[in-house]
Amino acid sequence: MSRGRHRPTGGGLDANHHETARANEGDGVATFSAASYGVPCFDLVCFDPIAVQASYLLEVKDGSKPASRRRLTESEWRFAARWPGPLAIVCSEQERRAAVEDARRGRMRSAREAAESYRDATEPGWRQRDVLKLAGAALGGGR
Repeated sequence: MSRGRHRPTGGGLDANHHETARANEGDGVATFSAASYGVPCFDLVCFDPIAVQASYLLEVKDGSKPASRRRLTESEWRFAARWPGPLAIVCSEQERRAAVEDARRGRMRSAREAAESYRDATEPGWRQRDVLKLAGAALGGGR
């Protein structure tokens, strides 16, 4: 189920995308590759019948790239800000296994919490920039 045959839109799939989906399936997690179909949200939709949090999303980032090249896209960020369900952002097999374990134990964070934490790690100072941008707009400087 993970290997969609449609071409993705936008920047394409991360190098470890299919490997991550196959590893999930090897762990008994049904995995649908939304990114393979160009769905503008997160990469993998997962269902694990033995998990407390049975359904969750995974965003796959290529851990071999520098943090500045693994940032969330604007559409990923907007989606995470509105999606109430669980999400993990993974850059390696170790992080993927930890996400599966978190889901199985009911410890996976909401999409917004996961995205904010990941953004803190990959874009230091983003919160301050956003506050300054909002303040400037409120004072009439963001026109």
